[in-house]
Amino acid sequence: MNVLVISAHPDDETFGCGGTLLKHKAESDKLFWLVATVPHEPVWSSDTIKKKAREVDRVAESYEMEKIFKLGLPAARIESIERADIIGEIFKVIKEVRPEIVYVVHGGDVHTDHRILFEVTCSVLKPYKMAELGVRKIICYETLSSTDAAPLQVYMAFIPNLYIDITSFIERKLDISPGCFNQ
Repeated sequence: MNVLVISAHPDDETFGCGGTLLKHKAESDKLFWLVATVPHEPVWSSDTIKKKAREVDRVAESYEMEKIFKLGLPAARIESIERADIIGEIFKVIKEVRPEIVYVVHGGDVHTDHRILFEVTCSVLKPYKMAELGVRKIICYETLSSTDAAPLQVYMAFIPNLYIDITSFIERKLDISPGCFNQ
């Protein structure tokens, strides 16, 4: 089975569903990763940008990703990009991968990059498009780094209805985590 994880930033997948991705891999599923943003100057130094790029490659290798799709959007500035352009890029990736399951950041997150990425992914995966693209499930994952920072608003609450036992994968998830979270 093909599984696509969509992350706004290259740490969202590990924070949010890293153990589940490892479980998919253990079940011989093929993992694909779409990373929407990259750090950019002048907010980040060129050394930090290079370091982050190496970390993305290391994390992808740790999960044994089949392929990484890098949209190259400016981190913390997705709102400056035309949504139709982002929708088109995500559509191309989903059409190529034909995932049965898509994991995407939760839309109630306080981080605008997360909210917009959720919204554009849902635009691509309208119910009548899902079957055409091979998608059976869309699963939102929570990124505790920013989801919990949102003020309590019912319509933005993360209310999970799917729980996956990752007990046997938690140590590996934690092993992957340190390098990709250093600021």
